[in-house]
Amino acid sequence: MPQLRGFLRRFRAGQSVSSFCDSTHHNRVADILENILGCGCRIEKPMDGTPWKIIIDGSSDITGGGLGVLPGGGLGFPWGSTYTFGITDTSAGDTYKLKVWKGKFRRCGDQTYNAADTEVTFSGDGDQWLVWRWSESSGLEIVTTPQTNYPAESDSTYIYGPIHKVNLTAGTFTLLDACQDGIINAQTFTVPGA
Repeated sequence: MPQLRGFLRRFRAGQSVSSFCDSTHHNRVADILENILGCGCRIEKPMDGTPWKIIIDGSSDITGGGLGVLPGGGLGFPWGSTYTFGITDTSAGDTYKLKVWKGKFRRCGDQTYNAADTEVTFSGDGDQWLVWRWSESSGLEIVTTPQTNYPAESDSTYIYGPIHKVNLTAGTFTLLDACQDGIINAQTFTVPGA
């Protein structure tokens, strides 16, 4: 993901808005507000000055190619092997798979755990979650079958978390929610019951 620091100018208390807000920075803010889309939700943007609403009802402002589609139709994050928790469609014939790349988990003050690049095999259509799991003894793993429900937070052995939510329909994957976009940074902890 690109670093946003410095993308928009900031000003100090007492400084006049006109001393820092030029057309470039004003247009950046305007582009963001005009083009923002809800992923897994929709954003109501009334034009009469009343507050915007983010409505989380299972709908989405994004249609067609879904998340990760760049202008011009190219695929962006998380599609590709160069991203941390990137994904690639590795389906062959009637076997539908997504490969998850470069998973990383770091406990604060501890080592970094790397997951093996893993193919996740889908058995049917619908909205499904790619999931990671971690334990002190096994390290970080990518679960090889998707889950239809949001992943459980933990059990007596593992801590679980979402990677991405995808939809598989008629052999085509659509990204619905890109959850994990970098190294998982966690506080020092133990799994329940340990």
